[in-house]
Amino acid sequence: MQRFATVFLYLCGGLIVWMARFIGVYAFTGLACARSWQDTALFGIGLVPAVLVLSAALGISACLALILYAVGRLRRSGEENARFIHVVAALVAGIGALAMAQETAPILFLPICAA
Repeated sequence: MQRFATVFLYLCGGLIVWMARFIGVYAFTGLACARSWQDTALFGIGLVPAVLVLSAALGISACLALILYAVGRLRRSGEENARFIHVVAALVAGIGALAMAQETAPILFLPICAA
């Protein structure tokens, strides 16, 4: 039997990744707007969009790794409760990845720091 805290963190892993990225992105964007970094270029695009897209790529990769782990464990698991836990963990990680993709898309089309 696994500990409750371990299973709970595993089940919420995708949302934890999304939350950490969300907080980091908005903190960085606020700092960049306050310091007037929005016009700085990195890799041919603005610093803020580059950092936000890079953080989305890392977050989505983490969610995909969690999905792959859950699917691998699902195939080896025979117990019904364990299978349920792995399915829910994979679905929640998928929701986290979709949330990161959805909140990153407007960054490419809207102004970063509106005055």
